Amino acid sequence: TGDVCTRLTLVESNFRTRRVRLRKCCLRIKNSNFGTKSSMSLRQFHANRSTPDDDQVVHLIFVLEDCFICEIRNLVESGNRRGIKTASDLRTSNKRVYAIGDVAGGLQFTHVAGYHAGLVIRGLLFRKKAVPDTEIMPWVTFTDPEIANVGLTEKEAREKHDDIQVLKWPYHENDRAQAERKTEGQIKMIATKRGKILGVGIAGANAGEMINMWSLAIANKMKLGDVIGFVSPYPTMSEIGKRAAMTSYSPLDKKPLIRWIIAFL
Repeated sequence: TGDVCTRLTLVESNFRTRRVRLRKCCLRIKNSNFGTKSSMSLRQFHANRSTPDDDQVVHLIFVLEDCFICEIRNLVESGNRRGIKTASDLRTSNKRVYAIGDVAGGLQFTHVAGYHAGLVIRGLLFRKKAVPDTEIMPWVTFTDPEIANVGLTEKEAREKHDDIQVLKWPYHENDRAQAERKTEGQIKMIATKRGKILGVGIAGANAGEMINMWSLAIANKMKLGDVIGFVSPYPTMSEIGKRAAMTSYSPLDKKPLIRWIIAFL
């Protein structure tokens, strides 16, 4: 009995020392005197003369107060249930407080928090307003096979741009995918007619690794020609994306002038 009481008191004291707020501190007890699996708060535990034995204690329950909400509740203006209301530069209604990552209510990814932190730090150091760009943010679903995407989807691209081109290339045309017997999947690329890359989606093996190159391409506003011009080591799955970009030249062979030049040569 003493051990239970001591452990419970020490844990509660440790929480309070670390300024962790306890919403509830109790134990569940399985005993006829206390009722089957009844709950008892720490205050009741100390006040009750017939305290339970160690083998009668089923669970020690500590419900922690949401420390963030405790500190921020009256500090900034809250938005919807998903997060705190912020301006375009992640600044809250309190000009000295920024909200980044999940609490900002946007994309719920760990790497988004890192991206937001970098923007805020640069803004504070260089007095430059940094606005997050959600179109350059990649996401990956770690299924088998993986699914990855960055930039605009085909539907989003058609809504924002008058004329786009959709380029695809299957995994089964790649030698590395054939060697590893991972031939299910494809890459889908969305670009403007002038070649600006708008979005890339990959479904297949190593999609989460392959999407990195396309995140860089979209963040730096690269064009299909930039991708076609780089040399990819053989055999790698990165070639799948390059081959997809090269299909942008396919319509050229249907033009009469191009066909005449090819025939002449």
